[in-house]
Amino acid sequence: MDGVNKGGPSFIYWKKGKPAGFNSWAHSQMGRALVAWYEATGDKRILDALVKAYSDYPVPMGHLHFGDVSGLCNLDAMLETVSFSGDRRVLDRALAALGTSAPDTSIREWLDGRLSEGHAVITYENIRLPALLYPWTGDAHYLQATLKAFAWVDERHMLPYGVASGEEYLSGIGAFRKTETCNVTADLWSTVWLYRILGERVYGDNIERAFFNAGAAPVARDFKTMCYYQSPNRIRADSLPCEQPHSPGKGGIRFHRLGCPHVLCCAGAVNRIIPSYIMHQWMATSDQGLAATLYGPCTVSAVAGPGVPVKLTCRTAYPFEETVRVTVEPERKASFPLYFRIPAWCAKPRIAVNGAAVDATPDKKGFVRVTREWAGGDTVELQFPMPLQVVHGYETEFPASVKGYFAFEPAQVFEKRRLPYASIVLGPLLFALPIADQDPNTPAAGTAAPQRWQYALDNDAGRNGADIEVERGAMPPKWDWPLDAPIALKVPAKAFDWSPTDAQALPNAPVEGNKAETIRLVPYGCTRFRISMFPVTPRAWGKR
Repeated sequence: MDGVNKGGPSFIYWKKGKPAGFNSWAHSQMGRALVAWYEATGDKRILDALVKAYSDYPVPMGHLHFGDVSGLCNLDAMLETVSFSGDRRVLDRALAALGTSAPDTSIREWLDGRLSEGHAVITYENIRLPALLYPWTGDAHYLQATLKAFAWVDERHMLPYGVASGEEYLSGIGAFRKTETCNVTADLWSTVWLYRILGERVYGDNIERAFFNAGAAPVARDFKTMCYYQSPNRIRADSLPCEQPHSPGKGGIRFHRLGCPHVLCCAGAVNRIIPSYIMHQWMATSDQGLAATLYGPCTVSAVAGPGVPVKLTCRTAYPFEETVRVTVEPERKASFPLYFRIPAWCAKPRIAVNGAAVDATPDKKGFVRVTREWAGGDTVELQFPMPLQVVHGYETEFPASVKGYFAFEPAQVFEKRRLPYASIVLGPLLFALPIADQDPNTPAAGTAAPQRWQYALDNDAGRNGADIEVERGAMPPKWDWPLDAPIALKVPAKAFDWSPTDAQALPNAPVEGNKAETIRLVPYGCTRFRISMFPVTPRAWGKR
């Protein structure tokens, strides 16, 4: 910051000029950090540095291809700078950058549904960028390009924990497909931007699913080690080292103090997951109100209504309980609206203000608006009964477009496949059959024996989860994603002889199995070894 303010051209102190190529990525991360710092402190020196760096940022700034990063990943920090400063020069740079030939070509291709697999982190970083200009231009084709690109990723590569496969390239849907931890961070960041722009609850739902599942699994319970990759099913201790700087191989699912040796991106990115969630739990609205956008324990100080300071305190163990309690403490009595997101999975929400029920019917964007004169000590209690959902899908082949990148994989994984699976979700939580662990890289003794994890789900597909039992217990005094979770599911299943391999992660078709049993599932984020994409019996698969 001081370097820029004293005449330096860039946030990256070791560069003599404006960054290009890969260094533009480092510059964008610094830009985002400075934006957050300015929001927190209001320090004018920070805003001065942002304006100076971005008012003459080089145009063209690059492309929207999914193969490598470009200067366009600075757009969000640039546009935040415009919001803070009103400096038209920065806005003109941003508009000119996305209007150049290379990004414009990609935008038109996305609108036509012409996308191809590339690096997953870069995909997540790039697909949000056109939408950032929609609020500034009103040009719907920017927004639609982003929405179509998100839909393409979701349809072809989305895994049950709420983030796409990416090892490091997009790799389809499968039980052993991996997700780089940087993908979790990039997905959350890009989805937050759509949430801010459109204000629709689907983005809050998607953020919570990714955060509470994919955000927790790659970090050890002591938060001292993490893994480069996670996968829906993990059944063995993988002893191969991660020897290459960007190895997509098996070693990347091991937990290391700094991720895979020599690759520090995920170790840095994992530390942005929790802040990205917390700082977006509440948002301001255009009618001088405040919106509860993501749920969890928090306290926020803000200004609402006719400029009245207000503190909101949220007490909850959500999503491990169904109740969220919000205490409202304005500096003086004042009228303003509070908005509460009703998750799309919740069919029968309940809201009470100071113990009196209010209408909990969400509007078309999925929020309930409560307007009243608020006084210190007012309370809002939200009840979100969580339904069980059994999600059915198919494992697909690796994309042919990236066959060269995945040349080490068995040839069979590129052959057309539709391997049936089911996953079980309660509210935003994905559930998994836990395989007990000695440490994040070692299954407990005896867990590899037959019948410890070799099951097919055998619930009755026609009962919509009614034959699955939910068990709830007390929250532990210290939360570290324990395997002995405070919420669990008891699910009908059948054991069968199952030996999954990298080439054949799931059976080709529903299996009959042996005698009926009941298995206990826990939240996916509590596990280090698990099954979350299950084989199914004909009864569990139903008629489809």
